[in-house]
Amino acid sequence: MDIILVIYAVLVFLIGPIWIIKSVKTDSQNRIKMVMTIIIGTLLVASVIYALISVLK
Repeated sequence: MDIILVIYAVLVFLIGPIWIIKSVKTDSQNRIKMVMTIIIGTLLVASVIYALISVLK
């Protein structure tokens, strides 16, 4: 279980920022989609931090 959470964390930290930057560049004229992407990215990072904290305890 811990290995899966670590892999999940690495994938989110590698893919997340690239995905957010690409979507912000392509959807800069679509404000609602851009804001939703940023909110989803923030929630992903929060879930990764929570998973890592639960693993490290």
